[in-house]
Amino acid sequence: MSQSRERNSRRILGRRDANVFIRAVKRHGLVSRMDAIAAEVGRSVERAPPAARLGLWYGMLAGCDRAISEAIRMGKDIKV
Repeated sequence: MSQSRERNSRRILGRRDANVFIRAVKRHGLVSRMDAIAAEVGRSVERAPPAARLGLWYGMLAGCDRAISEAIRMGKDIKV
């Protein structure tokens, strides 16, 4: 795949949409509610294919896991 096509296939959410996505995930809590989460975020996630939506979900979880691990390593309190 060419670099330009590869870049187009990998989209990044804007800050606003990313924040709305995180709040929606906290509110709905289950990957099975992804349609409701996508509707809350808007077109950027609604129009994404299911695999891309799941990629957002699991990417967010991986980021949370890394943040928790780093906090524990640094001896910080973890906010739940």
